[in-house]
Amino acid sequence: MDTIRVKRVLTDIGLTTHESAAYVALLQMGKGSADSVASRAEIKRSTAYLALESLLRQGLIGKIPRKRKMLFLAGD
Repeated sequence: MDTIRVKRVLTDIGLTTHESAAYVALLQMGKGSADSVASRAEIKRSTAYLALESLLRQGLIGKIPRKRKMLFLAGD
C-alpha cells in the first residue's frame, strides 16, 4: 500500500492529516490501542485520541472496550 498516496486521498476527501494518518495506521494493523496507533502513525498520543474520536463520530472506525485499554479497529 502506498501510504502517502492513500493519506493524500483521505485528506482530499475531507479528513485532517492526523485523522488520515491514524486511519491508515489502523488499516495496516487491523486493530490497536490509541498508543499503538500513535506510534504507527508517528503522531502524539493525545492527538491520536482526538483523531480516533473524530473517526468514530464519522463512522469510519469502530471500538472494542477492554478492561484496561480501548481498542480501535478499521471499519469494513
